[in-house]
Amino acid sequence: MRSQSALIGSIALAAIASGSSTSATSTSTSSSITTAGLLPTLSPPNGPVSAPADSTLIQIGFLGPLNYQFIIANPVSSAQIFMWLPEGLAHGLGLNSDQVVMESLAPLNTTARLHYITTLALAYIPTNMVSSLALDLHNTTATLYNDPDSSVKTLMNLINPSIPLAPGSNLPDTDSTGTGSAGAASSTAAT
Repeated sequence: MRSQSALIGSIALAAIASGSSTSATSTSTSSSITTAGLLPTLSPPNGPVSAPADSTLIQIGFLGPLNYQFIIANPVSSAQIFMWLPEGLAHGLGLNSDQVVMESLAPLNTTARLHYITTLALAYIPTNMVSSLALDLHNTTATLYNDPDSSVKTLMNLINPSIPLAPGSNLPDTDSTGTGSAGAASSTAAT
């Protein structure tokens, strides 16, 4: 059973996903654009991790309601990502949750194209699952987006599949708007 704070956070995440919370909306002021490189990277609650054997570091980008300024300002949201993203990825890929290891949350400056700073979740997954994940991100009916836990499902449906899986990659140079219409690049080796 989830704690009361997790339940409250789950309700907050659901409110963000439904668009009923205006505090999750970022503004694209010149201040937010110039400070994007100065935003901190967030480590998992248990501290830094090492790359598991036979794994690849991937990045998962999120849509505007989970923009980086919001994540920094709302620690419960970052804790939810660290807790629920491994569950959602594991469920979607048919893995045990301990096979998905969170590395960090980091900002990606997408203000010129998306008008917000994207939150990136960097995680290790088994190398042999990277291609499957790349395909599943673009299939809205994939198990990845249909977790039986409603909190995890809500989080997974806030993934922006236009952000490539390869760490350090930004949006493709196409007219991608973060709606899932662009292809994702996959990573083939741990870096």
